[in-house]
Amino acid sequence: SLCCNSKVSSKKYLIYKEIYDYSNIDLDGLDDFFKKNFSFIHNWKNDTYIFCYPHKCYIEPIYGWVISQNKKILMHSVPNSYREIEFGGCWGKTPKPNSFFYYKSKHKSKFYKEIISLNYQGGGFGTNYFFFYDQLIGQLLLLESKNINIDLPVLVDFNIYNTSFFQEALKLSEKLKNINWIVRNKSDFIISEKVYCARTICYKSKFLIPTVSLFSSIKALNFERKIFLTRSIFRSRHIRNKAEIENIAKSFGYEIIDNDKLSLVEQISLFKSCSKLIALHGAGNINIIFRFPNSLKFLELQTPDWLAASYFIIAKEFSFDYQAVIGSNLDQNSSFYINPYSFKEKIISWLEN
Repeated sequence: SLCCNSKVSSKKYLIYKEIYDYSNIDLDGLDDFFKKNFSFIHNWKNDTYIFCYPHKCYIEPIYGWVISQNKKILMHSVPNSYREIEFGGCWGKTPKPNSFFYYKSKHKSKFYKEIISLNYQGGGFGTNYFFFYDQLIGQLLLLESKNINIDLPVLVDFNIYNTSFFQEALKLSEKLKNINWIVRNKSDFIISEKVYCARTICYKSKFLIPTVSLFSSIKALNFERKIFLTRSIFRSRHIRNKAEIENIAKSFGYEIIDNDKLSLVEQISLFKSCSKLIALHGAGNINIIFRFPNSLKFLELQTPDWLAASYFIIAKEFSFDYQAVIGSNLDQNSSFYINPYSFKEKIISWLEN
């Protein structure tokens, strides 16, 4: 039977590929803790590509992976294609090709002559708009930049299509509104004679700046707002001494704003207006891209057991100033403690300096 070994290399179907690294990112200015823990990015390489399979194939309904007629998963249709595919592993359970074809035989199929399939690891983007901006829109713009006709049907997972921010984005951007979106769900079995897949490299301004331009009609209220982006205690990763930390921020003139309560228009307008930002690490921070081409000072609140360099890299890509404050480890309630004295000192010595 076919299982993990049912994947095949598909390099010969790459019509564009480029390798990127982050070796030029300067760590100067960071505290020693972050210099040490972010140094790994200098050895980090990743690639961007466009994959075109010009033969009859099937698109698996949960993850959108492309399967050939001889029951092989084509590796470059899998976004994390240079890692081991884990069936039933950390990405969740997905049908093996034999199971897929058996299940398909019980359902009707939809046929396309050509289709673009947009994907991300984990079987769709879920409700996380970080990946919506950083990957999905980026894939679409990459295809267009290489003269792939984006008037073709574009296949997206229902998890992303049905989010409020995706639907808002369709109304705000003429380009996105005019796309012929095809929504993939668990009962859809797509057969196509030709399929395009794309992958963009994470965090790169080369792909994010064109994304910003799609929403250029949204205006800033002003250009000097100071924002503390708060996070509900019902969300993962929240501050245990939230009131204390927010009061310190208020004393320096920072507005306390919950991004979850804002529409897409309000978020974009807010971040275009924001010259100084304090925020916990989270998906909402991707909105810093909308500050471009203006300057930004960004103080991120992180925990040592959930340390991420993503927004540091993006800040560097956009020539924003970045610093971070490290809190305690997350407890069983996903909360962490920020030392108020260290926090206040960082505001005085760096953010307000």
